[in-house]
Amino acid sequence: MIKSIFIIDDAEWHNVVLENLLKAQGYGVKAFTSGLELLDSLKREQPNLLISDIDMPEINGFELCRRIQRLPQVDYLPIMFVSSKDEAEVRGKVQKNGAVGFLQKPFQKQLLLNVVAQKV
Repeated sequence: MIKSIFIIDDAEWHNVVLENLLKAQGYGVKAFTSGLELLDSLKREQPNLLISDIDMPEINGFELCRRIQRLPQVDYLPIMFVSSKDEAEVRGKVQKNGAVGFLQKPFQKQLLLNVVAQKV
């Protein structure tokens, strides 16, 4: 069975980079630029992993995480944050919001793939 990954970033180019990288590894990937669209999609689909930016205009990554945890359709969804924020700045918030990991942009492609392989 193909592992499914949702990615969300308000920067479309970042979604394209991640989508291409993950698809090349055999993952099924669905990209979003809107937190509301992602939440709506989670009512019908349950991916194996969500990779989320933190700073987004509509709903930031932390609020998105909290809303996902309240969805009855989602049993458990590991969430990994990828952001340009400094890790020391967000470390406590990442853990507090139940995320399984954090990578700072720009990230090394192989490091991201290793972390994803461990989380899906």
